[in-house]
Amino acid sequence: MKETNIQMNKMILLINIIIIIISMISTPDLIIVYLFYLIFAILIYKYFTFNTKRYLYFTTLFYASVTSGNSKFVFLFYFLYIIVYLYNLYKHKSRRSFNKGYSKRYLIFFIIFVVYLFMSIFIAEDKYLAVKTLYRYVIMIALFALMFMENNSKDKLKETMRFFLILYAGILFLGTLEIFNVNIGLENIYINSGITYEYTKRIPVTFFYNPNNYAVVLNLGIAMLFTHSLHLKKIKEKFFIYILISISIVNLIFTRSRLGWLTVFLTLLIVFIGGLILTFKNKNIGKTYMISSVVTTIWILFIFVALSLPNFMYPYYGKFADSLIINNVKKEIFKVPINDTPETVPPIKLEYGGEGSENERITLILNVLEGVIGEKRYLGFGVGNIGKYVEGKGNTNGLVNIHSSWFEYLGDFGIGMFIYLILMYCMMLWDTFIITLKTVNDDWFIPTMLLVVGIIMVVLAFSPSTILMFTPFWTILGICFSFVYNWKNEEFIVLREGMNFIEKNTNDCSK
Repeated sequence: MKETNIQMNKMILLINIIIIIISMISTPDLIIVYLFYLIFAILIYKYFTFNTKRYLYFTTLFYASVTSGNSKFVFLFYFLYIIVYLYNLYKHKSRRSFNKGYSKRYLIFFIIFVVYLFMSIFIAEDKYLAVKTLYRYVIMIALFALMFMENNSKDKLKETMRFFLILYAGILFLGTLEIFNVNIGLENIYINSGITYEYTKRIPVTFFYNPNNYAVVLNLGIAMLFTHSLHLKKIKEKFFIYILISISIVNLIFTRSRLGWLTVFLTLLIVFIGGLILTFKNKNIGKTYMISSVVTTIWILFIFVALSLPNFMYPYYGKFADSLIINNVKKEIFKVPINDTPETVPPIKLEYGGEGSENERITLILNVLEGVIGEKRYLGFGVGNIGKYVEGKGNTNGLVNIHSSWFEYLGDFGIGMFIYLILMYCMMLWDTFIITLKTVNDDWFIPTMLLVVGIIMVVLAFSPSTILMFTPFWTILGICFSFVYNWKNEEFIVLREGMNFIEKNTNDCSK
């Protein structure tokens, strides 16, 4: 069996490399991107070939993470994954069953959502748009299901997190290249909009088309790195993590994302409050959380202020650049001449239908509420059709994407499904919180990481124009729900080389 896996993996690697080389020849402008693909194809083969199914999982996950999911690479390797998965089911004559021992509420929600998703086509006014959006949902649901199935054990979660660490470091490298005005060849919102200001050439977006999307990835990466560092003992490992965090902060500055900065400090605040709570359970770990949060906050503020000093950095700070703190630091510490009466940015006047990012987003949300509640569309407008309704309002300066996954979901699927989603998400966070408390003495960082990431995603959902085809959200959601599903009722399935056994969690062991 092992020899068969080795041969299969070699064949898959060869197919992968051939496709990459053909793509590189046909689109030479993307040579940096395809070299990136090639490097990761080799890395995945070398470090993540535990068996053919897992190898295909990591290959699919890689391509899903660096594309919108609607890619020939994703389709090919997911198709191969399904074939291997079905073959294993047939050969071993066994499958994982959803017994009473598992928490079914998450599975039930998933099934109800999928059924409602398809049924909502019938209430959609634009059926073509509904089917088109449904197709995209199916791709993301397939990715969610992949993450759900392939992260059902402690060991598998560790493997996935190790993979994310390597992938994130690679993406940071590309983002840093873009800051140094290296064009990696991918389209972005500035190129497609014809915006040619010199400073926009240094705004990093990497694989994520616009800086807000990339800022979300940076926020998720910072949160995962920081929570990981809380449980590291070796100084070298912590030093490496903080180098990545520092580079992430620099990248975040160049994205110009205000919500990104809010989320960074929200992350640190959550960990600090978590430390206060954990002091009642484990005083040393609680102190570590609080001290690390304070020290990291100071370090991030230092980077933020230090990089604001050169004049060429002004466009990347936006409204932050004229703040009293930054101006006083320039004047008193670095002796940079500042006007005694610096130009102040007039306060934004919030108004329904007004111009500007804030007004447009508020108008989008109010339009959704008016449509669902005011026009009594309590079941929603149908999959993909809330944008059609907003377009008809004509008061968002051409924007039709809701820029909030929560309100996009409300507009498409109605009040009942919206409340159901909020309820299940809160339950997921609560279950993760309970697991974190139970495992705090285990020196295992993943429960804390998933809890923090789950909370900040509530805020980050307002950053992308839509989370549909934004794969980082779906991969993280798949992991979070898989985690609480498998830990509920104190059972955690571990699969090693075809053998199934139950690993009791620490609460069970302490009995």
